[in-house]
Amino acid sequence: MNEAKGPYHGKPESQWAKVTHRLLARHPLKPETILEVATVAWNDLWATTVGAGRAKVRLADLAVPATVVGYFFEVLFAKELEVRYPSQWRGHLTKDDKDLVYVPDVAMSVEIKCSGQAGLKVFGNRSYGQELRNQASAKKEKSGYYITMNFVGTTMTLLRFGWIDAQDWALCRSPKRTGVCSAKVSHYLVRKMLGTDGHCVRTRTACREFSVSATPGGAVYALKQRVTLSDKKWVTLSECQRWAPQASQTGQMAGLSNAVYTHKLVVIPGDYRRNAPVSLLQGVGDRTASELDSLGIRTVGELLSFEGPLPPKLERIKVTAIVAYQPTT
Repeated sequence: MNEAKGPYHGKPESQWAKVTHRLLARHPLKPETILEVATVAWNDLWATTVGAGRAKVRLADLAVPATVVGYFFEVLFAKELEVRYPSQWRGHLTKDDKDLVYVPDVAMSVEIKCSGQAGLKVFGNRSYGQELRNQASAKKEKSGYYITMNFVGTTMTLLRFGWIDAQDWALCRSPKRTGVCSAKVSHYLVRKMLGTDGHCVRTRTACREFSVSATPGGAVYALKQRVTLSDKKWVTLSECQRWAPQASQTGQMAGLSNAVYTHKLVVIPGDYRRNAPVSLLQGVGDRTASELDSLGIRTVGELLSFEGPLPPKLERIKVTAIVAYQPTT
């Protein structure tokens, strides 16, 4: 890259989108390839087992922190890309490498950022902001191409591809630590029944939010498949999976401005986005999510395909979703 000060240096924000388009047009990775590789890596991740023989456990049955999920995704993405293009791509080998190293031209290497927190933003750890003040201490170059991935539980909700400069990362106050999860998912919440039958759990709420206080023993589960409450009041543990929220960081972390999301990161389209929980839509809070849930609408796709009448507020949300989640051609 000849632009030592960065491709956006000296450009007004109104021109950032054009710069991004030019950068992505000349990059060897294309959106369709990123989506294909990401889908394979994501599916392989949740098909992973830990241990061997009768003692092996599915990763989906473990309380895996979202940060670990993100790391596994990065590793599997790099491996899948390397298998497809062995002479072009490899994973990182040293602390100075990006997550995806483009062998013919390291300037085209890519960093991956994942987030299992609520919403559709991504964050860097505190060092991303600190190292701006001491570039000599930086382990690797923070400016360059990025793939970002957001997920909720076992659902990949958003992929983006673009460029982030080191100075785009700014220290910000992290979400306040509370006793509830910062993410929302499209599963009913269940908890271990406080009785003698340890093989059953009882639905605690039909709400799509992880607003569960600690239970004696601390076991929190989510249903693997949707269960209609009117048809079934009790479920067995075999029908559930343990769930682990991404713990919010304390103190500070590095975040990005809305301008970066709007002009420097491009959404990778695909039907995968329809699996996102409706709670990610603008204007959908706890009460609205419950209203939609009562209509059998828990994902963006279910809202888009809903053909019945909707109250004015929900209809407006649907119109907004249609614009934001237009099907790809």
